Amino acid sequence: MCREAKGIRNSYNGTVARSTIRGKWWFADVKGPFTMPSFLHENQYVFGIIKGKTLFLIQYYIKEKSAVFTCLKEWYEEYIVPLN
Repeated sequence: MCREAKGIRNSYNGTVARSTIRGKWWFADVKGPFTMPSFLHENQYVFGIIKGKTLFLIQYYIKEKSAVFTCLKEWYEEYIVPLN
């Protein structure tokens, strides 16, 4: 029953609301741990930040989840402070 219901569903044709104000919406997520870390620095996680208006993606490759706060401070200084 469930497979039939999903098989006949139409795809989403709507639009996604985007902010008209520069730098207003940002979305963040941590992905990992990956089963195979990177060869060069042995990073196991990816911390991504996406700008809501332009869908510009910024990625930080990190070894531990505890480094997310450091990445947020770096991102804030590099991307948000210049907007003010």
